[in-house]
Amino acid sequence: MSNRLDDVKHYGRQWLERQFVCGYLLLDDQGVVLASEGQFDQLGLPEVEIGRPINEQYLFAEGLLPLGPRSLYLPMVKVDPEHSLDIHLFHVEEGYGIFLLDVTEQDQVVSGLQQRLNASALTKETGWAPGHNRTRFGRELFSALDMVVFRRNSAGHLELISGETPWWLDYFPLLLARGSSEAGEDSSYSFIGNFLEEAHDFWKKEKRGRIGSGTWVETEDNGKEHLFEAVAMKTDHEAILVIAHNLSLSGEKQSLIQKGRDLAMDQDVLQRMKSELLEARDHLEETVYKRTQQLQEANARLAHELKLRRELESERHTILSQLQQVQKMDAIGTLAGGIAHDFNNILSAILGFTELSMPEVAGNKRLHHNLEQVLLAARRARELTRQILVFSRQSKLERQPIHMANVVEETLKLMRASLPAGIRIEQDIRSNAFIMADPTQMHQVVMNLCTNAMQAIEPDNGTLSVGLHERKLKARETSAISKVKPGYYIELSVRDTGSGMSPEVVERIFEPFYTTKEKGRGTGMGLSVVHGIVSACGGAVNVRSQPGVGTIFNVLLPALSDKPALKSMQTQEAETGTERILFVDDEAMQVDLAKQMLGRLGYQVTATTDCVEALRLFANDPQKFDLVISDMNMPQMNGSLLGAKMKRIRPDIRIILCSGYSECMDGEAPEERHAEGYLMKPVGVHEMAATIRRVLEP
Repeated sequence: MSNRLDDVKHYGRQWLERQFVCGYLLLDDQGVVLASEGQFDQLGLPEVEIGRPINEQYLFAEGLLPLGPRSLYLPMVKVDPEHSLDIHLFHVEEGYGIFLLDVTEQDQVVSGLQQRLNASALTKETGWAPGHNRTRFGRELFSALDMVVFRRNSAGHLELISGETPWWLDYFPLLLARGSSEAGEDSSYSFIGNFLEEAHDFWKKEKRGRIGSGTWVETEDNGKEHLFEAVAMKTDHEAILVIAHNLSLSGEKQSLIQKGRDLAMDQDVLQRMKSELLEARDHLEETVYKRTQQLQEANARLAHELKLRRELESERHTILSQLQQVQKMDAIGTLAGGIAHDFNNILSAILGFTELSMPEVAGNKRLHHNLEQVLLAARRARELTRQILVFSRQSKLERQPIHMANVVEETLKLMRASLPAGIRIEQDIRSNAFIMADPTQMHQVVMNLCTNAMQAIEPDNGTLSVGLHERKLKARETSAISKVKPGYYIELSVRDTGSGMSPEVVERIFEPFYTTKEKGRGTGMGLSVVHGIVSACGGAVNVRSQPGVGTIFNVLLPALSDKPALKSMQTQEAETGTERILFVDDEAMQVDLAKQMLGRLGYQVTATTDCVEALRLFANDPQKFDLVISDMNMPQMNGSLLGAKMKRIRPDIRIILCSGYSECMDGEAPEERHAEGYLMKPVGVHEMAATIRRVLEP
């Protein structure tokens, strides 16, 4: 039988826990929590701490313990704005037990009903204003609801506006006598007095809204108890206090509710709570202040770090872009070097066979003139190829006396072929002076400056002016121009009527990779290269620009004091000889040309296109040859390795290496390549003859 009863109890508990949110607490005699179970977060309560007194954790338990042998029931206790609980306290053998039940929905229904009734009672149709006739409906409504309504006047006092005074209002004599927010010393006035203080603060601070007191119990002399509830409201025009007299509750339940309310509102408890809250607030404010300072410092450090990261990222992108540009230039240079090498072999044949043919047609003036033009064109092509090799860094720079006027005129001649129709070139060449520089680099200086000027004018029409003058700089003039000494100079000026540049742009135009042109129209290297070449020659570059007017570049280059004595190799007779020469080149056309050219110079020539065959011929009879001329780049064996093997056979053999590009020769003496001389293709008769005699007759 008892087992069945336990089953019923177990079922009842399961049903209760399914229908409601519950919580259980076990306390010792001192109110310290020994155990807990339940969903406290859903009850609106913080998680309970085991081993800590319950009254230090939950406000509703303040002052309720020790309870004694009886139990206590507190209905609809609001633990926060969103949760209401029924609280049961009871005595057990180990101490005390607390059962918590969520009744939020029931409390909301009761509160909603009370609010609707209050709102109905406060409608303007009830005629609350003093001196007006109140409607029968209003009086009957207030009487039926067993409630009174006060209005706060301009003096801050409360005026009864709901009709006749009900009998139970005698419980609040000070409210009727003084009608203010001051609470008396009477114990029966303590609860409503505390609430009135809150109500007056609420009316002063808020424009609209309501606050409630909750319920409390008043006891008659004969022990009969009454339940009351007060609501303070604020509308656009009125401050209202409503006090409702509810149904009487009898017995021990009312007494315990009153005790719980009185204990909860006890002034000492409130004062202590206030002090603790103020102390907690001060501590929180101090903590927040310190934490705010730390966060501000951290934010400042983070902002600085982000700024540095952005700068580093921007710099990384810039460097990456520059690296890509350099790699692109290197790739173009490698391609240009390969093309120039093959082209030089072709030019060698054109130059060589033309020079061989010209003496044979000396009597035919027209044919001889035509061959001279072929020879001039081939030499011009050789210079262009040399410029390509310099560009690809596969040829050494050679400074020599050059006539700057010729360089300017040749460059402008090339520019005119690609010049837009709307741009006109004006030239003013007034110098015959010479400078010591590399011809290819000077062509590059003039070409870069003129190209920049042309692009500054486009797409509009305009004028490109180029001038060349001689100028003598005195000491006082050089002070304004860095790294320039007093003396005679050639001044190259390039002026355009383009859009001009701002001072900020002018300050940076000589920086590598800096460009203001749109993508695809420049690398940002042109003016940087110009500045580097001119500075290396001991000169200087000056720029003046004005937005909307144009730009002028002035280049100062040191002039040679004496006009150099230039001799034309072509006007002299080529040197001859009778020695025996072994010629090696993998191209048959070069072999054929060498046999004719060297044979005409009087040499005995043995020629082959196979380097292995050449080594065999030399090994069979090393004394048969006085000189070996070999191409540097051949399929099976390069010229340097071939020379090394021949030197091991005969150390005193003289060797000349030929190449269409000089990447493998620049910066090294011929001896390091097992040779006594170099020849750069294309090779003319006079250059070939002079090099042979220099090697054979050191």
